[in-house]
Amino acid sequence: MLQRARGGDAAAMRQLGLWHAAGESGCAPDAGWAAFWFFQAWQSGLDAAEADIIRIREPLEDAAAAGSAEAQNALGLILCFGHDEPRAAADWFARAGDQDHPEALRSLGNLFESGRGVPRNDELAVEFYRKAANLGDPFAQFNLALLIDRGRGAERDPAAVRHWLKLAADQGMKEAQDALAELE
Repeated sequence: MLQRARGGDAAAMRQLGLWHAAGESGCAPDAGWAAFWFFQAWQSGLDAAEADIIRIREPLEDAAAAGSAEAQNALGLILCFGHDEPRAAADWFARAGDQDHPEALRSLGNLFESGRGVPRNDELAVEFYRKAANLGDPFAQFNLALLIDRGRGAERDPAAVRHWLKLAADQGMKEAQDALAELE
């Protein structure tokens, strides 16, 4: 099931969310992971997962308040993209980022780069992208390469741009592969 979910199967994503929500089929009960998979399914176009996200909200908030980085990140995603509350989302992303959650760090970078819910700040965007990139997040690696290439928040450095694009490309990120090919 995990392989199908990672391959983009929205129904498998939702099923993993249900298993984590209920603590079934070998999955530990974990509202953060349940919300993560529900959110992935919803973003993949499975409208039924939206009701699952709403249903899991209270246990998710409890888990986030108790310190679960996965729950904090999931709550941030829901607030940012489901409810358009980027300021509140930034607070949850920051809590998860303090625990080195790569997606939360990348999301903070995105918020600071765009000025959404926080003041626009390219230097902070680079800082958060770099932390997530160093933790192996390919989207952060790609975003960091773009900012460095544009000289936004960091000095232009063609070697660093290649480095980060290559790392993202090696993880199968098509956009990074295309950008790297353009450089050669």
